[in-house]
Amino acid sequence: MGDDMTSESEFLDIGEPVGRSFEEKLLLAIIDANPEPGDGAMSSVKKRNRRAERLRNAHEALFPSSPRGRPDVNDRFVLRWIGAQLQHDRAFEGQQKLKKDMGTPPKSIQKRRSISILLEESQKKFGFPRSELSRLRKKFEDQVDYWTSVEETHDDVAESIEMQKLETIRDILQELRISLVLDNLDKWVMPARVAAPLRKEAHG
Repeated sequence: MGDDMTSESEFLDIGEPVGRSFEEKLLLAIIDANPEPGDGAMSSVKKRNRRAERLRNAHEALFPSSPRGRPDVNDRFVLRWIGAQLQHDRAFEGQQKLKKDMGTPPKSIQKRRSISILLEESQKKFGFPRSELSRLRKKFEDQVDYWTSVEETHDDVAESIEMQKLETIRDILQELRISLVLDNLDKWVMPARVAAPLRKEAHG
């Protein structure tokens, strides 16, 4: 998960999924279905660390010449979710104002959530370290127009098609007693630049 951004327009092209590559989703589904011994005793940070390490090792072993995922994949999951929530709040706020102007105000006014609140909610949803909050806040504020426009223009058709393919693969592999877990594919994966210091601290 680097800090350098590539051209954002490529993620708005029709049919281009926003997020992980298909092979990464498949590998994560297999990894999540096959926890290692001792996973239950690990802290959440160590679990995220180890999950990322297993994904990285599996991807490098099976697809050595293929780039891993799309740029800033972890950030994109979080930033897109915040943009979607912000856009939803803006739309709902507009509906409430319209009702008030028409003489039928709602019984209670729901205020738009601040970016700080949305970041806190995203941290709970995606499970990234709290040390990432300030960096993600700055990144979202720099790109707020882009991420709210993604919510308006991206229809998730490509992601839905990929999920249908993964469900088909899961059903086929189940006949061979090979399990896949598809529920956590949007869960934040510890990037190498965060995982390395944690590994050093854990073994130091």
